[in-house]
Amino acid sequence: MSGKLRDEWKNRLSIPATMLFGVVAFLLCFAMACHHAMARGRANLPGTTVGQCAVAYFNAFNSGSDEKMRAFVEKHRSPAFLEVHPADERAAHQNRLRGIFGELAPVRVVLSLEFRLTLVADPKISKDAVVMRFRLEKEAPPTDQLVMLA
Repeated sequence: MSGKLRDEWKNRLSIPATMLFGVVAFLLCFAMACHHAMARGRANLPGTTVGQCAVAYFNAFNSGSDEKMRAFVEKHRSPAFLEVHPADERAAHQNRLRGIFGELAPVRVVLSLEFRLTLVADPKISKDAVVMRFRLEKEAPPTDQLVMLA
């Protein structure tokens, strides 16, 4: 092969090699991003009263135990709420939700205030994220009474 022909082939081969390197680099970055998304850890919940209430909720919910969920509801719901929605009824409802979503893992805190907490939870079964809101009564924070949980 002459020198001119050899140089022409080198130029032609270098373009696909550059493209191949770019594609490999892109795929490597994409794979790392997917791994990071799948290996997300649990979010650190705040140490506020409402944060502690959320931790207690996740512990009760993920246990799958009606007794633990009932105990959570009795401790963290107001007496007025429990008159309308008995603890057994709320525990059964949470158990149905656990059947739909599986265990829940908080993955991101969206809003954290003294008496309010909004977070995103990753369900084990469902592919959709769950947005959860916790709010405590401002008038009675020592009792940790949960006003709303959505």
